[in-house]
Amino acid sequence: MYVDCDTPSRGWYVDVGTVINGKRCRVWTRKFGRESEASEAHEDKVPLVLVHGMAAGVAFFALNVGELSRERPVYAFDLPGFARSSRPKFSGKAPDAEREYVEAIEAWRKEVGLERMNLLGHSFGGYLSAAYALKYPQRYEARSGNRPKFIVVLVLEYHI
Repeated sequence: MYVDCDTPSRGWYVDVGTVINGKRCRVWTRKFGRESEASEAHEDKVPLVLVHGMAAGVAFFALNVGELSRERPVYAFDLPGFARSSRPKFSGKAPDAEREYVEAIEAWRKEVGLERMNLLGHSFGGYLSAAYALKYPQRYEARSGNRPKFIVVLVLEYHI
């Protein structure tokens, strides 16, 4: 449990394979909410996945997960290279590194067993959420007919 976070959760490592520079990578993951008390309606809702920003991790969301997980499953993971996740060597070229992150998120989704999800990203996590949505729009909940739509929440902080 995180300091100031009284929301029950469980944590585990998810193996996302070798999508980053051909090296095996494990992503630290937490699912928030009382699984034993989860109603069928709660579990039927599309999960919200929290993606932290630069130099952060799952704990960044500690004060928010309680309210967010009241009506739907909430997952958060440490991006590769941060906090408790593996520290793979990314490509030195920005487009390739972006692709490696997006593929790591997709491999994570598959391993966790989520058919669809909604991403909420902070800062760098918002950027990666948008990049993921552009490549995998079919994985987002918000859909209209045969044309997928998606909403990415990008939260920026400004310090004056």
